[in-house]
Formats: sequence, structure tokens, C-alpha cells
Amino acid sequence: MGRLIQGEFQKVLGRNGFYFILISLLAFNLFALWAAERPSGEHPPLQAYRMLQKELTALPNAERPDFVRQYYRNVQSVRQVERIKGLEAGWNEQGNRLTEQLKNQNPAEYAQALSLWENQEALLYTANIKQEAAFAEQIYTEVTALADYPEFLSQIQQRSDTLAGMSIFSPQVGGGFSSRSIQKTAADYAGLTDIVITYDLSYGVEAAASAITTDCLVFVFLFFFAFLTIYDEKNKGLFPLVKSTPLGQIPTMGAKIIVLAVCSMSVVLLLYGSNLLFYHRTAGLGDLSRSLQSIGKYMGSTLRFSAGEFLISFAAIKALVCFLIGLLVMFISIQTRRSTTAFLICAGMLAVSFALYAGIPLNSQAAILKYLNFFGLFRAQDLLSLYLNLNFWGWPVSLFDAGLSAVLLMVCVLSVFNGCVFAKSGDTDLLSWDLPKPDRLCRQRNRSVKSVTRHELFKLLWMNKAIVVLAAAVLIFCRRLDSQVYLTPDEMVYRSYMMQLSGPLAEEQAALIQTESQRFEKLQNQWDLLQEQAAAGEISETQAEDERRALTRGLSKKPAFDRVLEYQARVRQNDGWLVYDTGYLTLLKKDYSGEMLMIYLLLIACEYSIFPTDYVNDMDKLIRTTPFGRGHLCKIKQRIAMGLTLFILLCGILPEIIITAKGYGLPHWDAPLNSLSVYAQFPAFLSIGEFLAAMAALKLLACGVATSLVLTLSQKIRHRIDTLLICILVVVLPLLLTKLGIAWCGYLSGVPLFNAGALLAEHKIKEVAAYTVAAIILLAAGRLKENRIWENKKHKR
Repeated sequence: MGRLIQGEFQKVLGRNGFYFILISLLAFNLFALWAAERPSGEHPPLQAYRMLQKELTALPNAERPDFVRQYYRNVQSVRQVERIKGLEAGWNEQGNRLTEQLKNQNPAEYAQALSLWENQEALLYTANIKQEAAFAEQIYTEVTALADYPEFLSQIQQRSDTLAGMSIFSPQVGGGFSSRSIQKTAADYAGLTDIVITYDLSYGVEAAASAITTDCLVFVFLFFFAFLTIYDEKNKGLFPLVKSTPLGQIPTMGAKIIVLAVCSMSVVLLLYGSNLLFYHRTAGLGDLSRSLQSIGKYMGSTLRFSAGEFLISFAAIKALVCFLIGLLVMFISIQTRRSTTAFLICAGMLAVSFALYAGIPLNSQAAILKYLNFFGLFRAQDLLSLYLNLNFWGWPVSLFDAGLSAVLLMVCVLSVFNGCVFAKSGDTDLLSWDLPKPDRLCRQRNRSVKSVTRHELFKLLWMNKAIVVLAAAVLIFCRRLDSQVYLTPDEMVYRSYMMQLSGPLAEEQAALIQTESQRFEKLQNQWDLLQEQAAAGEISETQAEDERRALTRGLSKKPAFDRVLEYQARVRQNDGWLVYDTGYLTLLKKDYSGEMLMIYLLLIACEYSIFPTDYVNDMDKLIRTTPFGRGHLCKIKQRIAMGLTLFILLCGILPEIIITAKGYGLPHWDAPLNSLSVYAQFPAFLSIGEFLAAMAALKLLACGVATSLVLTLSQKIRHRIDTLLICILVVVLPLLLTKLGIAWCGYLSGVPLFNAGALLAEHKIKEVAAYTVAAIILLAAGRLKENRIWENKKHKR
């Protein structure tokens, strides 16, 4: 038996690409976590949790709720000031009346909040007040719920006593599930009065345990492993031979099951361990010795676990359920002849499980179907944290006990079924059937392909699964559109001024600016006079305070108007236009290294197999005999690859353009580029729109060089897995090193082309020009090299 287990391990671990699959799953999991946790809109950065956690740790446990409440009140008051400043920027009397009403509600509190807003003292953990308010709301809600935990327990006891006193729930009236569940709930929570609540941040633990991407990747590995252990032998015709050996039936299946169990535990530790490591390094996991009830979402649990014990139990249950699903996939794989059929059956069963989990309400009578299915059991955090009594023939059984028992029972049943089915006589497959194929479809398969381009597209999109990569690009595109731009009150005022004044310099604009300058000068004189009168005692302090508020509202727009005056003076020197420039500067000076990483990964995943496909079964020899030959086919592949590159590039950069246009606006594309302050050195005939198009062309050039490099490597290496690995090392690794702080690696990955707008704003024109010429030469050389490699293989053979 030991030699069988060793042999099964060697078959799996020695398989080409097994370790690469594991590394790819790990890398994709970390990338997905990083992409999902990027700060945007109201989503705060993960560093905010770690910074607040350090401050809470320095305080005694009893003082932490008061600290959070004070922080929440400060942020909410500053948020109110932001709202008032936004209304003041509205340029209407209704907004002025509403702001006065809000200020007069609590003048002292408003003055304190105004001081916090002016000194930026409320932005302790995030970049803007919108994120700070969302972060404070989240922390305040969690800490408030934890502080009310004793009251939560007392309410459960009171509700139990109240319901028990009603006649329909009374134990004397025949018992029943409801009365028994009430008694069991009260008894379970009665023993938790001595639980100590530790006020710490729970986001790291909660996010690590509930990452949906990680769950999906575990499913992918289970399908891959089960198909590898079964269909590898089936496709080679080894099943009858294995069964005919002395240990070829029950012992062989037992060895496969043991290997599946070990691999299930390993992949759970690898992927969910990477989640814990990621959140430990970014948001922090907090004190792992605190009680499970100290974690916000898990406060309702009756298990006397610590946070660390919860994580260990979570990993063990996850591994057990993964083992169960792997047994299911293995059982179906034994019974079906085609892997596609097995995949569809398994996917259908998991889809039904998910529909039951998502569609059945929590307190429904069918809750047993909601949780005791494959997807419900896979949510190990629900089994450990959710308190729910399931109805088993009138007797309440806790969700944790029922779920764990169901998993163990199904593991035993499926293990026996797998052994019995594998050991059955003959080689017939119970679930193997062939669908009837209409004659029309059979005749259509024998038709010759008239379009080489269409056939190559079919091979790339369908056979090489590039359609999945393109679908992922579209999903990323749609998800990024949800982000929003935050405008400060000063930015709102500046935008309002510039939208009124935008266009070529004219007398009407000069008159409007002169009028506004005189107005601010008059307000400033009134302010100085008021200060002198208050100092001399000519007016009372109350009257002076009232007049200061009115003048402050008018003068609050002066910083934005000073930006307008500075802009006007600069434009007069360059003979440019007045243009609202914040949106353009945001687009042009942005660091696109994050978008580059996503685009490069999608490019490699989509195009790495475009040439190795033709080397399978010596297909390149057959292509050589065609009328056009391999040279024509190589050009078609290059065109298809560049088309896909353009599509992925648009999915990567269009969301940023759309979000910026919606938030700031991009007016006057036809204005001279030197209207923007950082590009004053450029000639007046070059417009902003033309410059944006040139920057987009440079990004396309960088992606074209990366595509050419991927195609060249795929031609030279031929093997898919090796090509994918080397492409990642050559194309992606320099970019990752750049993001880690090694700046010179950016010149190996195309960063100067993607960030050309920022470099030109720093007057690095020669550097961008030299890098552009080098990229054009590399692109041309790459295409020539691809054609030469393809033709040289013809002569060598």
C-alpha cells in the first residue's frame, strides 16, 4: 500500500505543470486580493486598519470604545463642514440660506469642526474625507455592536423567557421544534456571560476567511486534480490494465483518495495561508488570542474559540469540505468517458448548491437545504460563526454539529462509492452517453476552412481559451467603472470658475475676472475693518462674530480664484486658452504601472499559446505544404495578436478616462497644449486632444513591444508551459521589481512609454524620444525575427 501511495504521489507531483499550476493559483490569488483592496471611492486603504490598530493597541481595552466614538464624531462633523463648503460653492441663494441654517444649529461645534477641516486633522488614516467617513462608519458600527454584547445576551434570555411564557411555545403543550429551539438557544447563550470582549479591528480576519476569489481557485484546483488522476489513465487506456493487477482495484483507489486528502489540505493551507499573510502584512489580524465573539461578524457564535483557534478550525473544515468535493469530482470522473461531461455535471451540481444557498432565507423551514449542501458546507465561516438550529424531525440541532456530521458522513459514503465503482467488473461507464448528432452538423465538420483568419481566431479564442481572458478583461473594465472621483470644495469652486471662463482669452473673460477681483478686494477690506472695530471695542463680540461668518463665506472662494488669476497670468505669456485643467493633468500625470501589470498579465495569458499550438503533432510540417505557407500564417497571427492587444489595452485605460471625464470633465480638446502649465514648453499648434492621442499611441507601442516579445518567445520555445513561465519572467518581473522600488527596472518593461505624460511634464523630452525610437526599432526587429524563425524552421526540417 505504501508503494501505491508513493506512486500516486509521483504521478501527481511529477506531472509537467503541476507546480506551475500551484504557483499560478497562488500568484493569481494574491493579485486578485491586491486588485480588490485597492482604495477607490469609499473603500479605504488597508493601511488605515493597521494604523488605527496600532493606536488602539496602545490604549487600555476599556478606553478603546470611547476613542473610536470620539474619532467618529470628529469625522462626521468635518464631513458636515465639507457639505457646507460644497453648498457654498453652489453660487445660489438657496445654498447660502441652507449653510447659514446648518452653521447656526451648533456654532461652537461648527467652529471646532471648521478648525479640524482647515488643518486637515480629521484625515488621520485615509486620503480624503469621503474614505475617512466610510472608514469611521465601519469601525464605529463594529465597536458599538461589540460594546453592546452583554445587552445582546440579556435580550436573548428575555426573548426566550417571553416566548416560553406564550401558550403556543410552552414546553407543557406537547413540546415541538419551536419550544425546544427556544430552550436550547437560551441554554447555549447562558454560558457566555463570562466572555471577555477585546476591542480590536476584525477586517483582516473576516476578509481572509471570506475571499470569494480564493474559493473559486480552490474549486479550479479540485477539478484539475481529479481529472489529472482519473482522465490521465483513461486517455492512455490504462484503466483495464490497472484493474487487472493484484492491487489494482480497492488499494489503488485508496491510494488515490489518500493523495487527494493530502493535496486538499495542502492547497487550502497554501491559498488561505496566503490570504492570512496578505492581510497580516497590510491590514493586520489583530490579537489572535481574543475571543471569537470579539470579531464583529462572528459575535453571534456560541463556540468558545479564540481568533487563532477559529482560523485553525476554519482551515481544517475547509480542507475537509475540499476533500469531499474532490471525492465527488473523482466519482463523476470515473463514471463518465469525457472530461467535458464530468465538468458540466460537477459545475451543475455546484450551481444548484449555490442557488439553494443564495435563494433560501436564513430562518426558512428549508434552511437545512441552504446549509447542508456542497456550497453551504464550503462556507466554513458560517458553520463556525452563525448560530442556527436546524429542524431534524422536531429536534433542534446546531448548524455546526449538523454541518460537521454531514461532511464526515458524505466523505465516508463517497470514499466507499469511489472504491466500489472503481473495482466493479468491466470497463463500462454508467454516465457515458453520446448525444445524437444531426447529419447537418456532421457534414459541416468536413467542410474546408475558407478563411485562415477566422480559423486562427477560432483556435486562439476557443481552443486556447483566450475568450476566457477577454471576458476577464471586460469584467475588470466594468468593475473599474464603479469608481468615482472626489472633488474637494475648493476644487468645486475652481471648476465653476474655469467652466465659466474657459476658451481663448477675450475681453469678456477679462471683465469677469476684474469684477470678481474687485469683489474679493472689497470683502477683504471689510474683513480688515471689522477686525479693527472688534479690537477697538466699537462693536460687540457677538455682532463681530455674526459679520465674520458672512465674510468668511464670501472669502472662502478666494483660494480657488487665486488659482484662476495665476492661470490667467501664465496663459497670457504662452498665448494659450483658459481651460479647466485638473482632469487633463490627472490623466497625463498618473502612474500607470498598476494598469500595466494587469494589461501585461492579460496579454501573456491570451497570446502565449498562439504559436505552440501549431507544433502539436507536427502540425507545422503540414502547414508548410499549404499554398501560402507558414510566412502568410505568421503574418495573420501577428495581426490577430495586435488586435487582441488593442482590445486589452482599451479595457485597461478606458475606465480611467471615463471616470475622469465624469468627475472632472475634459472640455476643449482643441485647446493648445501649452495652455496646461506643465506643458508650457510645447508649441502652440499642438492641441490637447492630439497630445492625448500621442500618449495613447505610446501606450499601444509599449504593449506592441510586449506582444512581439511574447510571440517571439512562443515561436522559439514551442512548449506552452515553458513559454508562459518565461514570458512572465521576461515581461512581468521587471514591472514587479519597478513597483517594489527598483526604478531602473522600469526601463526594461515599458514604463517610460506608459508614463510618458508624467515624464514630459518634468521636461524629460529627450528621454521619452530616445525610448520611443528604441521601442519602434524593437517592434520592427521583433516582427522580422518572428518571420525569420518561422521560415528557418522550414529549411532546417
